[in-house]
Formats: sequence, C-alpha cells, structure tokens
Amino acid sequence: MKVKTLQTNSDGMRSVAVRYVMVLAFGVSLLLLSSIEVLDAIAIISIVATQILLGGLIWRKIRDSAPIEVAEFLGMGSAVGFSLALISSQLFREILPRSIAWLVLLLVAYGFCYFVKNASLTDEALVRESESESEFKSEPKFELSVIFCGTLIALSTSWYWLVPTALVCTGFVTWLLLRENFKSLGVKAYMLYRAMLVPLGYWGIQVLLDLTRVETIRNSNWWSLRFGVLQDPDVVFNESMINSVQKFGASDNIFFAGYPLQYHWLSFSWEATLGSIRDLAPFAVSGIAGPAIVMFAIMTLVYALARRLSDNPFAPPATVAVISMMCGGPISLFRALNPYSFSLNFSLIFVFAIVILLTAIERKISAFSVLMFGLFVFTAVGSKVSNAVGIASGLMVVFVFALLRRENIRRSLFLGCSAALAVALYWFFAYRVPGMSGGSTIRLDFGEIFVQKANYSWSSARSVLILGFGATSAAILFPLSGFLLHRGDDTHPYKLANRFAIGACFTLIFLAVLVADDPESSAYLLEVGLAVSIPFSLANLFRYAKNIASNKYFVVFISITLGLISAYIWNRLYDDLDGSQFSTETRQSLILLIPLLVALVLALLFLFISRRLRSAVFAFVLVLVTTSSGSFIANAGSSYRFGVATRSGSDQIAEPIIGSTVYRELLNWLEDNSVNHDLVATNRQCLEVKINPKECLALWSLTSAISGRQNLVEGVYPPNSESQNDERDRRMSIVLEFVENPSDENRDALVEYDVKWVVVDHAITNLRDWAPFATERFKNLAGSILELNP
Repeated sequence: MKVKTLQTNSDGMRSVAVRYVMVLAFGVSLLLLSSIEVLDAIAIISIVATQILLGGLIWRKIRDSAPIEVAEFLGMGSAVGFSLALISSQLFREILPRSIAWLVLLLVAYGFCYFVKNASLTDEALVRESESESEFKSEPKFELSVIFCGTLIALSTSWYWLVPTALVCTGFVTWLLLRENFKSLGVKAYMLYRAMLVPLGYWGIQVLLDLTRVETIRNSNWWSLRFGVLQDPDVVFNESMINSVQKFGASDNIFFAGYPLQYHWLSFSWEATLGSIRDLAPFAVSGIAGPAIVMFAIMTLVYALARRLSDNPFAPPATVAVISMMCGGPISLFRALNPYSFSLNFSLIFVFAIVILLTAIERKISAFSVLMFGLFVFTAVGSKVSNAVGIASGLMVVFVFALLRRENIRRSLFLGCSAALAVALYWFFAYRVPGMSGGSTIRLDFGEIFVQKANYSWSSARSVLILGFGATSAAILFPLSGFLLHRGDDTHPYKLANRFAIGACFTLIFLAVLVADDPESSAYLLEVGLAVSIPFSLANLFRYAKNIASNKYFVVFISITLGLISAYIWNRLYDDLDGSQFSTETRQSLILLIPLLVALVLALLFLFISRRLRSAVFAFVLVLVTTSSGSFIANAGSSYRFGVATRSGSDQIAEPIIGSTVYRELLNWLEDNSVNHDLVATNRQCLEVKINPKECLALWSLTSAISGRQNLVEGVYPPNSESQNDERDRRMSIVLEFVENPSDENRDALVEYDVKWVVVDHAITNLRDWAPFATERFKNLAGSILELNP
C-alpha cells in the first residue's frame, strides 16, 4: 500500500491543507484557553504558521522526491523556519521594520532552493533504493491527535490545570489506536472496547465543563508558576532577554548597559519575532505562547523521527508518550524535557532536526543538506551552548566508524566541516566578543549531579553514596533499556543517525556525571542525551517485538500494567520519605530499584512459564520503559489537586518575582512615557538571594522585563559578566546613594552614564523627595518614576 505524502497528488495536498487548518485551530484555541487575547493569539499563530509553512516548503525542496508526511513537514518546517526567521531578524534588525525583518531570509532561502539545483556531493548513491525510505509501509494512525495529545501532556507537567485535559486526551487517543487490535480479538473483546467509550465520554464532558470555568481553578499568575506552586524566575529573565536581543542583539544587553551579551540567546531572538506585528502584553510570549509552540514542534519531530525508525504504527505514539511524560518523575533527573529551561527545549527542536536530517543524508547527501546541517548546528548551539558537546561527540563516532569501515568518509568530512564552521561562526560573531571575559564554574566533580539533583549528600557514608549513585544511574537508564535489544549496527536501517545518537547520548550522560558547575547545568547534558536516544531505544523495542510469539498481546498488557503500577509505587513511596538523612537516602535508593526488581521477576516468570527467552527479555525492557513514562500518570492527580488547593496563596509566591498589580502599573507607565533608547536606573538591587524579597526585588530583572528599557545595572545579569563585578558595584552604589541622599555629585554621575529615568522602589527607601535633582513624574504605592534634571 502506498502512503499518501506531500508528493503524491492534488488530493493529498488538499488533505494536507485541511490538516494544516486543524493545526492552526489547535494553536489558536490553546492560546485563547491560556489567557492570551484574541488578536494577540491570531498575530502569534499567523507568524508561526508563516515560518513553519515556508520552512516546510524549503525542506520539501531539499528532500527532492523523497516522501514527506504531515508530521515531518510541520516539524522540519519548524526547525528550518524558526532558525532562518531568528537569524534574519538579527541581520536586518537595524535595516528593516521588525514586522518584516524576520521574513527576508525565509523568502530568499525558498527562492534559492527553487531556482538552484540541489547538487549531490557524491558520485554514487549512498544506499540502494530498496534500502531507502522511498515510501512508508503503513499509514500513520491519528497523526495529529497524537501530536496534540503529546503537546498537552508535555505542557501539563508544569501547567497543572491542563492535567485532566491531557489525561482524557491520552485515554481517547489510546482508545482510537487500539480499535483494530480489539477487533482482531473477537466480538466480546470488541464489545468491551466499545463500552470503554462510556467512562471516557463522561470524563470528557467533565473536562469540557472544567475548561469553561478554568479561571476558578488556576491562579491568575499560573503561567509564572511550575507545577502550580513553584515560582519560575526564568520567565521574567526570558522576557528581559526577548527585549534585550530585540534591541541590541549580542552587541549590548538590557541589564548592564555597555556590555556585550555572552550567552546562548538565539531562542529569545526567535521569541522576539512572535511580537513583530503587534505589541503583545508582557509575558504573553515568554510565559505562555513560546513554551506551547516549542512543545508542539518537538512533538511533531519526535513523531516524524519515530516514523522513520520503525514501521510499527504504535512506535510514533509510544515515543511521543514517553518523551512528553518524562517530565513528572520523583527526581528532576528523570526527564527528557525541562519545564524550567525554555532555551533547552527550544534547542531540542534542532537536535531532533539534525537526527532526522541524518536519516535523509543516509539516502543522499547534497549541498543543500550540508548547508541545512550547519544551520541546525548553529541554532542548536546558539540556543544552548552545551549542545556542542553532544553534536561533536556524535560526529566523532560517525567519523570513527567511517574510517574503520572505509565507507562514506567524504560524507563524514562534509558534515564535520559544516558543524565546525557553524560553531565557529556563532562563537566569534554571536557569543564571544574580543576583549570581554566571563566566569565559568565548570569543574571535574564526579557524582556531584546526584548531590545537586537527586537529594544525596557528600557527608553520607560511602556505602550509602555507592548504593545511591548506582540506583539513580540505573533509574536514569530505564528508558534506554531498549538498547539491550539492539541487534548490531549493520542491521540498522539508519546507521548514520543511529551512530550519531548513540555517540551523543552516552557521551552526554557520562559527562553529566563527570563534570559539574554552580548553576547545576550538567543536568542539561543528561536531558539532551536522553531525548535524542529514546526514539532509537523504542525503535529497537518495536523491531524486537516482531518476533514475539502469539501471546504478544498478553505480554504487552501485563508488562505495561506492571510498569504503571511500579511507577505509582515508586512515586508514592518516594513522596513519603522522612526521618534521618542516612535512612532516607538508603530507602530512596532501594525505592528507585523497585521497577528493576519487578521487571526482573516478570521476566523470570515468563521464562519459566513459556520457556521463551525473547518474550522474557521483551517484558523486562517494556516494564522499565513504561515506568519511566508512567511516573507522569502516577503524579498527575496529586499535582493537579495540590495546584488547585494552593491557588489562593500562590499570589504570595508569584508577585515578589513577577510584580504585583501596582508594580506593573509603575513600570508600564515608564514604557508608555519614555522612548525606546532611554537608559534607566533603579534602586531595586541585590547581589545575592535574600530571604526577604523586599531586599532582592531586582534579582529577576522585572524593570527591564516590563518596561523594555535598558538598565544601567540590574541585579547580577547578564550571565557570564563576573569580570564586571567591580563596575557593577560602582554603578549600584551611585544609584543607591542618589535615591537615599541625592546630591549634585551622584546626580551628575548618573547623567554621565546617560541615565534619564530612575525607578524608585518604595519598599527599599523611605525618602519621597528628590528635588531639585529630579522631578517625580509618576507615583503609586509601589514606587516613583523620577526624571533626572540636567
């Protein structure tokens, strides 16, 4: 059976158009449900839709006659469109209006692909046509439904109010996917299957009713909270970064005037494009639209990659489920996505795009594909610098295999040179500025990640640490247990992508355990390693399942059921830990090993009863994989209830960081009554986190986030500016002295820096009169806006 793709006929294109409209409707509906105004939602989705459409058309040109399904069109369209849009917005930032600056490179690239031939870089085909992906073997099952559901699940791991919606969607999609399987089991089984629709329908109606009164369930500042109860200060930082790169790119920054931005900032540059045709409310993109769109793009890429790696129709839904659900485990290490790091999630779009591109290069390497590889590397590293390690290690493995087997060495060299050039371009032109230096706390520190993220302590006994590190390492590797079923590199349909993924994965995991730094960012290495390798692990599992005997359904049912039960027990026991440090750490380690014990016992039972080693091994792996994703289901109910229960008190958590109504009124006045290039100073300063929020209100850059104005100095930002601490202290002291004891001297010092406005936080000072050195232009309960007198 030939599967309809984007290359088949006009009917296929009409079908794609209908699906594209469905995607747009889903996007607009999700944003409206998330408190974004109608016109803002339409403006955001219009820009994203244009980027994905043009990016998808460019990707289609690069792929020539190869088949492209809707998920791949959307996913790779996102990767191509987002990367070209953010680069274009920076290249033409000072030349063209914001509304069209991001569009130029997309149009140029599409025209280039249309008029220039995509020349092959090798004389021979890299694989025989029979070995290539010339056509898919089966139709995708409920493709968009699976992607929508995965998006909701991934978001609900932090947007707690979406938990019921995500769970019901999961139930409905699972019910749809299992239709043919229940039919094959007979009339009684199919009647049971149809009866399942009754409880699903009831819960679906309940969810719809809840969504109509969602404002009574969630706090008004829910978008700044994670899991409903934890404040995420990065939301405010992200908003400031959007304002910063939109104004200055990497040449300057909004937090500390006159200093270049040494940071992986490309993700924020893309977010800035979403507000290019309409002035959006603060945090509309950084807190809501950005994370939602990125999760959708990731799910499309995961689905498309799983379709490439396995012809089993259940492989894509299973892969989407595992990756989207691996965000709700008992320990923050057990996740592939990170609700606290937008830049990491954004970078994963391009990491997955690299892997999908490698599956295409397996068939044919062309000039366009090499250029696209460099573009993806540039954006992946520019969004999260730590990705450079994984990409380099993956390419190193590819090159070593090419040398040892003397196959396609030219291809490996092309890819290596393209990646090296991309990293060099980013390093020298968008990250590292000559003459400037930043601090780094990266150090060799084996096992520190378990202390930082898994609740162990170096003061514990050595035996406790060995047990704890071993148990946590085993639990981290549960979703990768599918590699135990790997039959060898020579049998893999996509050797290039497989080698790259394995090299990147295990290098990143090893380095995450070996090195550490003060911001605890080694966890990012681990998360990217898990994300890039899980699709390959599950593809091994589904290939292995082909040869399971006739009791396959029974083995799958028992294994998944025990995996979910293990996840539930795992989470409940972990939550109940208390007592002394020694006993807690020891019990924690033993709890983490419960799924491994359950999987081993089940495997031995199958081996003893059926005498089939293949079934036993398959059951062992499936229990571990299910446990990894099942932690979301185990945690979902308590997470939702806790989030709703603490709704009334969450303002006290959120407002010290994102600002109360009067603080936002104060800073909105500054935005409305100053010009874009005005420089601002504020007494809302601190150098370290204080217990009393009033002593540290500036730490999370609220002034630059809401007003969009550049600051003389704001907290400890920008990142990697430790070399400027002396100058930072000097600026802070001048501002604080002016606010507390204004004089000609400190007023002139501010004027010398070109400061025009001073934001005075009334919580920090009791002084209310700054005449004749400044004129109070606005005042409310939160503070005063002063305009310096010349």
